This record gives sequence, C-alpha cells and structure tokens, in this order.
Amino acid sequence: MGNKKYLPQLATLQLNQFQQTIVELILDRPSPGQDCARNAINHLYMADKIKNLDPAMVWFRCITAEEEAATAIMHALKRKNYKGADKLNHRNHVHKNAVYPFLIAQSHGIEKHKKWAGLEFSLELVSVKASRRFRLRVQDLKRNESFLLPVPIDLTIRNQLTNEVYDFSEEIDRLVGEKSAASISKLVEDRANIRNKLLYASADGIPGVAGDMSRQIAKSKDRVFHLLLVYLLIDSYPIQSGVQQSLFALLKMLGGLPAESIFM
Repeated sequence: MGNKKYLPQLATLQLNQFQQTIVELILDRPSPGQDCARNAINHLYMADKIKNLDPAMVWFRCITAEEEAATAIMHALKRKNYKGADKLNHRNHVHKNAVYPFLIAQSHGIEKHKKWAGLEFSLELVSVKASRRFRLRVQDLKRNESFLLPVPIDLTIRNQLTNEVYDFSEEIDRLVGEKSAASISKLVEDRANIRNKLLYASADGIPGVAGDMSRQIAKSKDRVFHLLLVYLLIDSYPIQSGVQQSLFALLKMLGGLPAESIFM
C-alpha cells in the first residue's frame, strides 16, 4: 500500500472519479496521517472482500475505517500545530467517533450561513507548484461574482445577529434530537461502543449480524471519503481560521474546552 500500485486493488469498491482523486492526493501526504488515511481505505477494501462471509467483521472493519479516517484528521491538526489539537486523543474511541457527527452538524450550520450570505461553494482541483490541491470556489449570488480562495477553509463563520464566532451548538443540539439521544456525549459514546457490542457476549446472548452488508459498506465509504476530504483540506495548507474555529467547537462539544475559549 506504500505506492500507487495500491490503487488497482480498489476496483471492487467502485470509487467515483472524485474519490479516486482523494486517494491519489492522500499518497502525497506525509505520515502518520497518510498511513491512517490509507488504512481507512484498506479496511473498506477488506470489508468488501468478506461481505458474504462474516457480516459482524464487515461492520467492525467499517467502523475501524471511519475511526482511522478521523485519526488522520487529528494527525493533520497536530502536525499543523492548531491550538487545542493536543487535547484530541487519537487512541480514544469517543474522540474518534465524535468527528463525523460534528462534521454533519457543522455542515448544517454552514448551509444556513451560506443562504444568509447569498453564497455557494464548490471544490476544484488546482495545480499549485507542481502539486495538486483542492481549492474552494465561492459564488457570490448577490454580486454575481465567482472567485477561488487561495486557502480553502480560511473563513470564520460568525453569528449573523451578535457577530460572535459560531460554535454550531444549535446544529449539534438538533442532531441529538434527531437521534433521540440524551446528549451529544451519550450519542458519541453509544456510537463508539458499537464495536464492543459486535465482539462480546452480553446478558442478551452472543452478538449476531445478518443480512446484506453492501449497504453498510456503501454508507461507511461515504463517511470515510467525507472525512478524508477534510483531512486533505487541513493537511495540504497552513493554519486556517475556519479549521481553528471548527476545532474549538469540536473540543467544546467534547467538554474539553471552556465556552469562552472559542471567542478568543
């Protein structure tokens, strides 16, 4: 898996062109983030190979793929020396399982602010000094203008009414409600505990998983490549204000940061 000879193995995963590009760009990133990113894809590949043999282990590999992709993000944040990145523990299953739900909640908040500001975003692959990177194109619908940002996530989202830096708490609370969870902490802990339920017997007996696992693999593939795209957008650029804002909001969600820290 250490070079581009690894790519042909992914044919069974039926990656689209965008996902294939993500894999290619990952191969140009440094370790240890690249290793975790590649291992995430390898777990998806192995899950697909055994999907008709061992459903429980397919699910286990899918969970591990998502965790490895989240770990790649943590390594990128630490490699780039973002404030608070040291509070993320890549060996903590709760921390790893918090990343994707946070990104989903954040995406709802970004969508809301985009509509308020009259903006549309799209990603473009651009060659910069002999390397390829994703950059963000911003379409200003009010001015009918379009431009590429030199750095994709160097944008800070602020509350439209108070002008305070936004922490996505509203979207996180909505996600908790949609999942009928007691709190975001309980939601993330339950998500992290799925692997244990797959492996160990309980008062309910021996765990079992049945049925076609293709849907689970497809769902995890979408999540993994969402996470890997975020990894690339962080790891390929210097420190970005939008990434720092997101990290503070994630840490606040995990209870590792005082509320006022996000406004510093």
